[in-house]
Amino acid sequence: MKIANNLGGLEVAESVMVQQCPDLKERTALLGRLLATVDAVDAIAPNAWAVTLFTNGFRLNVGQVEALVFNDGKLRINLSASIETAPCVGSNFVSSHYRSLPQPLCAFVGSLLEYLPVAVVLEPLHKRFVQHASTGISGTSRKGTPFKRSHCEGLIQYARSVQASAGVNLFANAFVTTAIAVPNEVAKTDLLVEGAVRQVTLNAYERSREAQTKCKVAHGCQCAVCGFDFGLVYGPDMVGFIHVHHIEPLASIGAEHLVDPIKDLRPVCPNCHAVIHSVSPPRSIEEVMVMMTNAARSGFQGNSS
Repeated sequence: MKIANNLGGLEVAESVMVQQCPDLKERTALLGRLLATVDAVDAIAPNAWAVTLFTNGFRLNVGQVEALVFNDGKLRINLSASIETAPCVGSNFVSSHYRSLPQPLCAFVGSLLEYLPVAVVLEPLHKRFVQHASTGISGTSRKGTPFKRSHCEGLIQYARSVQASAGVNLFANAFVTTAIAVPNEVAKTDLLVEGAVRQVTLNAYERSREAQTKCKVAHGCQCAVCGFDFGLVYGPDMVGFIHVHHIEPLASIGAEHLVDPIKDLRPVCPNCHAVIHSVSPPRSIEEVMVMMTNAARSGFQGNSS
């Protein structure tokens, strides 16, 4: 790929992007994807990213690794996920490997129109990749990137101007769905039924706050299914809020046991948590991801009445 002239120029960036992605709606979505990843990295390691403009597209590096690449009409998005495991199944997914990042890794490769229907289920996997790429082995933020010398601030300026004109970035809030309050897998002990008052006692299983905190530290506070982030949507008062899902439900174990916060727990939003527990036995996270992918691909609009 040939680096475009005038690395810092907004006009050059606009010229390249209009040529490589002529459709305005598609270009708006593409640049929104770029900005969402940039902003996610910038919140963790502000000096560790750079975007290089080429005559046929662009490349976003975090540290030394590629996070997002667009060239000749094809998009490559790196993911922290296993290839051939839902939702990373099919001809659009290829293996990926960086020695500085934990495995497994893979990447989506395809056109923007191929990406958009599955973007909602890939978002948390891309966010996880970005989090790993933005921090070193010790967990501290990366301090820099060797690609700063080719950074094109003009592309970022152009992307933000396009988003400002559109008035919305599809990717800014990690594909927000309306959050609803649902019980967090188990019920409280003393419930009152409306109408004639009678007491109902149910089993309640204790949860370790320490285990939940360690789960959030290890996996973040974005939903492992859809990527919903309460802090991004509702502001600083809700930063860090998320349900914690036991991959094996506590009620099915029915006894005190040791929990590995990294292996046994996952952060999920109330909506996805409700879907997981809407059947018995509960759906897996991967099954709910497949449900979302299938609904998006089919164009299902829900209850339109």
